[in-house]
Amino acid sequence: MIKKERANKTARKYKKQLDKLEADLKELDAAETLSTKLKTATETMKHVFQCYFSILKRVPNVALLEPVLEGLSKFAHLLGVEFFEDIVLTMEGLVDQKNLRLLDQLYCINTVFVILSGEGQLLNVDPSRFYRSVYRLLNQLPFERRPEIRRKQMVVVSKALDLMINERRKQIPLSRVAAFVKRILGIATVMDDPSALCLVALVRSFFIAHSKLVQLVEEDETEGGAGGIFRSDIDDPDVSNALGTSVRPELRMLARRRHRSLNQFAQNILHSVPSTGPQKLSPQLTSM
Repeated sequence: MIKKERANKTARKYKKQLDKLEADLKELDAAETLSTKLKTATETMKHVFQCYFSILKRVPNVALLEPVLEGLSKFAHLLGVEFFEDIVLTMEGLVDQKNLRLLDQLYCINTVFVILSGEGQLLNVDPSRFYRSVYRLLNQLPFERRPEIRRKQMVVVSKALDLMINERRKQIPLSRVAAFVKRILGIATVMDDPSALCLVALVRSFFIAHSKLVQLVEEDETEGGAGGIFRSDIDDPDVSNALGTSVRPELRMLARRRHRSLNQFAQNILHSVPSTGPQKLSPQLTSM
């Protein structure tokens, strides 16, 4: 009986050790599989980017450029550092080409700022011209009548401007941010409700990242400088005099829309983006 108990105890101990060994082997196999997959994925992405870059450099064909620019914009965060400088220079040459769709020009700008927001921030690149380009391109947004393309434009411009204005908050002058706020809200007043909501939500994020923007909604002219003239005719945000004006008229127009969420966003910004009180946004809206 004692021998049988010892045998059972030994068997249980052996089985426990065997189970642990099998678990360790599975973990090792999984790690090797993951490592192999990562290596394969890295090599695949490298070849894809080489293909993209070859098309950008050698084939001035708009039909081919469109999927390439969309792919670059989507996967720019996976680019190897060896591609950074060439890609930025190529985007610089493409962004203002008149034969490109607005959406593709926005893809170019988004790609550049995805690069510059990561390891590419060490590149010796002056992004000012890209700010001027996207500032100019914003005026074209209301003219897109195809809902699917308009939706894509809203997604890309929101991502790009979040990188350009919110992620680079310490590197961008307030006067430039104010110009974007003024132009974006002006555009929102003539767009459909879903697009306007996207733009107003974006502007609200600017107010949160740049707290001094509240002067644009101050009622006291000595605070907001509402007596100034906004130079909407100039496509350079740095000389638009946006800080000398107010965005209250645009926000009031948007607050009169029947779209409930749009109305709430506009009212929230009009009241200096409060996080408490009757004009605060609901948690569902703040997560947009």
